[in-house]
Amino acid sequence: MLILSSCLSKALVDNEGNPIWFWELDRDARWRAIYAAVAAYAREHNRLPPAKTKVDCGIAGVVDIGYWHADQRKSRDKLSDERRAL
Repeated sequence: MLILSSCLSKALVDNEGNPIWFWELDRDARWRAIYAAVAAYAREHNRLPPAKTKVDCGIAGVVDIGYWHADQRKSRDKLSDERRAL
């Protein structure tokens, strides 16, 4: 519940605090979750993930981290300075 609630920008909750609807997933939290999965893969395998490497990125769901990484490199000029520094 802590992870989910910290990643929702707006949520309605029931009487027990469980989210019942959300409008938008925090895009920065999603990006950080996928980046963390890419970094973990690189540490474990001593290389960046190839295309079609699908992993569960928690709040971001199952993502092809190889494709995501390649797309980030391709559009690096559009990334913020903070993200480029990582």
